[in-house]
Formats: sequence, structure tokens, C-alpha cells
Amino acid sequence: ESASKSINLKKMASLRVLSKSGYRNLSTAVVGLRQGGGIRLEQQQQQQQLYLRLYKGSVRCKSTATNSGSKQVGGASEKEASVPLGRTFAAMTAGVLTVAAIASVVESFTASSVPEFDPQGERFDQSNFFGRFCKMFLACDPRLLTYSTAEAQRSLEMVRNYKAILSSSKDNNNNNDDVVSAQELSRSLWEAQRISSAALHPDTGAVCPHPFRMSGYVPFNGPICVAMVSSTSTPALLFWSWVNQSQNALVNYFNRNASSEMTNETLIKSYSVAVASALTVAFGLATLVQKRFDAAKAKTLMRYVAFPSAVVASSLNCYIVRSPEIETGVPLMNADGE
Repeated sequence: ESASKSINLKKMASLRVLSKSGYRNLSTAVVGLRQGGGIRLEQQQQQQQLYLRLYKGSVRCKSTATNSGSKQVGGASEKEASVPLGRTFAAMTAGVLTVAAIASVVESFTASSVPEFDPQGERFDQSNFFGRFCKMFLACDPRLLTYSTAEAQRSLEMVRNYKAILSSSKDNNNNNDDVVSAQELSRSLWEAQRISSAALHPDTGAVCPHPFRMSGYVPFNGPICVAMVSSTSTPALLFWSWVNQSQNALVNYFNRNASSEMTNETLIKSYSVAVASALTVAFGLATLVQKRFDAAKAKTLMRYVAFPSAVVASSLNCYIVRSPEIETGVPLMNADGE
């Protein structure tokens, strides 16, 4: 028994030693695991910081690309919103050449049927469309802008002395002198009246500035119309609508009936109301288009806003600027000047 007890005590002692060593080993393992976990945790934190830096860098790259893209898009939109100078010049040139060519054809086509000159009458029959068409095209002929003020004054003097010119022509024909025919002389007088009336006001004789003459309407108003149609943003449309209606108001003013007096107060009031009506119509239509349609479709439809707004605004413009003539009337005279 004593021997067995001693053996058991030795076993227990060895177990304690083993347990202590195992405990030490387990403690070492736990510490190692803890240290390893700490290392792995630090590695994970470092990896997370690295990922975060990479992510921030990618975000910066994306934001830079987005900003550059937006700048490119903005530049493209600004380019599209700007006035195309090449197309504007081409449209102006095409308009001038077209009207000048048609006016030349009308002049040549009607040269053989020129009536006897009458300063109070009309060269073309105004009771039919063709006569009115010929009159307006010859009045809008841009070539009339090439005549100087002195030439316009000489043409006016020729018209005023038409009776003496016609009578001298008849006397020369009776004497069988080598002179121009009465028809050619009448044609020259009609042309002189066209030149003088294009540059000088028929009531006052004042010189009308080139941009506000009927002959200057195509070369001066054409580029403005192209700029309005090319506008795809509301500010650009409003600006060119203001320029267009300002020119229309001045055209109506310089070609008004001067026998009906217009004070500066009335002129400013009429101009302000005319321009305000133009901008109101343009802004209202532009706002309606931008609210009811998406950006891409609204951008396309904005090109068509200029036409209806110009039609409505120009009609109001003409009525408002010429309203004094409607309200007070114009004086009428008979053949004796009474």
C-alpha cells in the first residue's frame, strides 16, 4: 500500500508538473494567439487605411473626371448657346443676295410696262398681289443702301422737278432731237423716287439711318433673327428678343407718318411697352417649354420659341409704336393742297 501510495503521489506530482507545463504552454499559446491577433488586427487596420486612401484617391479621380467632363459639357453647351457667327454671316449674305436678285428680276421684268411718272401715284397696280409684291421687293432691295445721301438728295430734286423734265422731253421729241424716250424717262423718274424714298423721310425729308430703312431690314435684321433661332437658353433668347424688338420699334418710328406728332414721353412709353411685351411673350414660352419637357427636348424646342414670340411681339410693337396715328389720325389733303 505504501508503495502504491508513493507511486500515486509521484503520478499526481507528474500530473501537476504536466498540468503546470500545459498551463504554461496554453498561456503561451493564448498570448501568442493574442499577439498574432493583434498583429492581424494591425494588418487589417493598415489594410483598411490603405483601402480608404485608395478609395479617396479613386473618388478624387472620379470627381476630377466629372469636373473635367462637366467643364467639357459646359463648354459644349456654351458653344451651342453662343451665336454661330459663320452661319449668321452666311444667312445674312444669302438673304441679301436673294432679295437683291429678285428685285433685279422684278425691275427687268417690268421695265417694258412702266407707266407715266406720277409722284402721287404708284408704279405698280396695288389692287392685286403681284403689284404689291413688286413694290415691296423693290423697296427692300439692299442695293439701295449703296447710294449716298447726296445721291438721294439729287434724286429727290429730280422727282420735284419732274414736270419740267417731262415737258422738256416732249419739246425735244417734237423737235426730233436725239433724246431718251418718254418711257425711259418715266422709268428714270420712278427709280429716282425709289432711291430718295428709301433714304429720306417722305414728310420731313430727314435722312433715315441705314439699319432702320426698309432696304436695310434684311442685312441688319437677318443676323438678329438667326441669333434668336440659335438661342437655346432663356437669357440668350431674352437678349436677342430685346435687340430684335428694339430694332423693330426704331424701324416703325423712323418710317412713321410724321404729320402725327409724337412726344418723347409717348415714344419712351411706347418703346417700353413694346419691348416689355416682347420679353414677356418670349419668357413665358421659354418657361413653359422648360417646365413641360425634359432638358434634351426642351433644348430642341427652344429653337422654335423665337418665331411665335417674334410674331406676337412684333404685332404688338407695331401697334404700340404707331398708336398715336391710330388715336389722333393723320391729316388728309386734296389735289390743291387743302
